[in-house]
Amino acid sequence: WRSLRTNLSKYTCAFSDTPWPGDAPDFVGGSEVQQYLEDFASRHGLLDCLRTGCRTTHVERAGEGSGETAGSWTVTWETCQDGQKSSSSESFEFVIVATGIFSRPSIDMA
Repeated sequence: WRSLRTNLSKYTCAFSDTPWPGDAPDFVGGSEVQQYLEDFASRHGLLDCLRTGCRTTHVERAGEGSGETAGSWTVTWETCQDGQKSSSSESFEFVIVATGIFSRPSIDMA
């Protein structure tokens, strides 16, 4: 949304090692948040780790025991390109679900 404004100030929604530019308004807009996150990801070499334009459809703890996928998470997502939906899955060692600062964390340490 072009008219989107955050409901948290730039002081609340900033990475500790990456302050917002001094001329950024207290309540930044959607395009400013996108640029901030893209700059952060680029600076820290994270762009190749990101998948944009996807909708996560399932997250599941993978097999127990030993082996390559033991203790990992299988994430399934959906993409839509030219009206065609496709589904992909991949295993990850960790999963972060970022739901906002007012949510109570639930950490699966198993």
